[in-house]
Amino acid sequence: MPPSPRYEPLPLRPDERLENQIRVYLGKDIDSYGVVVKRLSDGAGVAINADQEFYAASLFKILVMFEVFKQRELQLLSFDEMLTFTPPYLDYELGPPRWPVWSQISVRDLVEAMITESDNVAAMMLHDRTGGWNIIADYRAIGLKHTDIASDEFPTSAGDMALWLEMIAHGKAVDERSGQEMIDLLARQKINDRLPSLLPAGTRVAHKTGNWDNATHDVGVVYAPRGAYVIAVLSDKAWETKPIAELSRLVYEHFERQSGR
Repeated sequence: MPPSPRYEPLPLRPDERLENQIRVYLGKDIDSYGVVVKRLSDGAGVAINADQEFYAASLFKILVMFEVFKQRELQLLSFDEMLTFTPPYLDYELGPPRWPVWSQISVRDLVEAMITESDNVAAMMLHDRTGGWNIIADYRAIGLKHTDIASDEFPTSAGDMALWLEMIAHGKAVDERSGQEMIDLLARQKINDRLPSLLPAGTRVAHKTGNWDNATHDVGVVYAPRGAYVIAVLSDKAWETKPIAELSRLVYEHFERQSGR
C-alpha cells in the first residue's frame, strides 16, 4: 500500500501558567505521567514528558481505526464486509464473548465495538484484516516516534497520541470526511470515567481510553465552547482514573477562563 504522508503538527506555543498548574497538581507523581495539551486554533498548550514511553494498552485501537478508514478509501475493504469470529480470537476476550464463535460480523460493527467499548476481539480481527505491517508502516510514515505495536513492550507516548489526534481533528487523516467520521466514532465512547467525567454536561469529547496493570490513559479532542483542544494523558498507574479527570477539568477551566478575558 502507498504510505500515508507525514503529518506536520501545529507548533506548540507553551502556556507556562497551565504547565505550572499541572505540575503542581501532579506533584511527586510527575514522572509517572505524560501530558500533552494543544489548542487546535493556535497551538497553545503544554508538553510534559511528551516523549516518555508508556505501555499503550488499548490506545493502539485508534491506529487500527485509522487503517480501516484508509483501506476503505482505497477500496480495499468495505464497512459492509463480513468477517468471521473464529476460535483463536477467544484468546483476546477478557470476559464473556460478545458474539458467538463463527459469527459473521460486519467491519462497521467491529469498528464501533473496538472504539466505543474497547472490544479486544474486534480490534484483533480488524488488525488482522488490515494487516499489522500496514498499520506500522503508516504510523511510522506519519511521524510517530515512540510507538511500536510489534514490540513486546508495546510502547507509545503522549506526544505521539497528541499528534495522531491533532491529525484526525484537522481533517488530515485519510481525508476530511474520514476524519470527521473518526471524530464522531470517538465521541460515541462509552467509557467516560476520565477526560469527560468532570467537564460540564454536554461537552463533546472524542476520546479513547487505555488500561492495563501498568497503564491508565485517556487521549482525545475536547470541543470546549471557546475552542477545541487535544489532550493526551498517559500514566504508569493501574486503574487510577481520578487524576486524569482532574487534569482534564483543570485544562478545560484554564482555557475557558483565558478565553473569557
